[in-house]
Amino acid sequence: MNTMIYLDNHSTTKLDSSVLERILPFLKEEFGNPSAKSHPLGWHAAEAVDDARRMIAKILDITPREVLFTSGATESNNLIIQGFFKVPENIQKYRFLTQATEHKSVLSIAKLFQSNSQSLDRPKQTRVLGVDAAGMMSLVELEEELQKGPALVSVMLGNNEIGTINDVKTIYEICDKYESLLHLDAAQAPGKVDLKNISYDFLSLSAHKFHGPKGVGALIVKNRSPRLKFAPLMVGGTQEMELRPGTTNVAGIVGMAYALELAQKQRAQLVDHWKQLRIHFLSELETRGIGFEVNGSLSHRLENNLSLTFTHLLSSEILKALMGKVALSTGSACSTGAVSPSHVLKAIGLTDDQCARTVRLGMGPDTTKEQMTQVVDLLSHVAATGV
Repeated sequence: MNTMIYLDNHSTTKLDSSVLERILPFLKEEFGNPSAKSHPLGWHAAEAVDDARRMIAKILDITPREVLFTSGATESNNLIIQGFFKVPENIQKYRFLTQATEHKSVLSIAKLFQSNSQSLDRPKQTRVLGVDAAGMMSLVELEEELQKGPALVSVMLGNNEIGTINDVKTIYEICDKYESLLHLDAAQAPGKVDLKNISYDFLSLSAHKFHGPKGVGALIVKNRSPRLKFAPLMVGGTQEMELRPGTTNVAGIVGMAYALELAQKQRAQLVDHWKQLRIHFLSELETRGIGFEVNGSLSHRLENNLSLTFTHLLSSEILKALMGKVALSTGSACSTGAVSPSHVLKAIGLTDDQCARTVRLGMGPDTTKEQMTQVVDLLSHVAATGV
């Protein structure tokens, strides 16, 4: 094996070559600042950003004014959740609800809110709801909570660790029934979920998760209701309707638009491709007698995701044996030098021991059947020899 097999596409993706071609001019000769209104370089840059905004709006079946550019989903999540509760009337009316399997950028905000519940810029109540063994939000619990009063509800569309896709259609209907608002963290969704046919009030995107450049993302803010009010987290510029000031990342924005278009066009074909690869991989594991359990929903999941808890193999042994050959992730998160079990795996009921035997595989457009077979070969060797 001369080339590393890359199966960490939930962490980041390879920049598509056609996207790179699109952005190169804006890193070289077309380097203008779109805020510079007095010369052609600025005009060209502003036009490129406007074109990208229109492209994204068309792909998502929204209006260009509903697209705000950010540095990625983490910023988008912070902007909408913290910004929403910087508006006094929102603090008085809405609570904040999320679920235990969310990205840390959302759970950290919830923790901040809970520790400062009496502060001016905090909702009157914050709740982190549990999930079932598949990582799905309890719709009954959500409705019970919203019967107590309206809330801003933040839910991950497709989970970055276990691949579970929440029933956001029903979640949105419940939110709408109780005059509540729904924010979707859709960082993992482009190219796997048809974003045109889902309902939400706010939606976060991150380009590097769908073969676009790093350091750029978007926050979609639906203009369907005067309820949708939030404040900026920063000041000092008029960019993005003064909601996200700072010099515009022209090359990144152009790249994100083309990457999103590519993801939408290839979605149906790739979803089927990944499904077949997943079936093949799991069948090969069973044939070789390697015991495992699949984490997450089997029927509602990102097709390129596999979260596996092995019966006898430790994830640390797997990583050591596959180092330099296969890129994948474990069921643990490293922080300040210590290794702790994944909060997502713990939320779906796994023990610390099970977490230590869990790995995540994220397939990409270039992943082949032969590569997945090679990974099984390597796992078989680890199972037989321990190295």
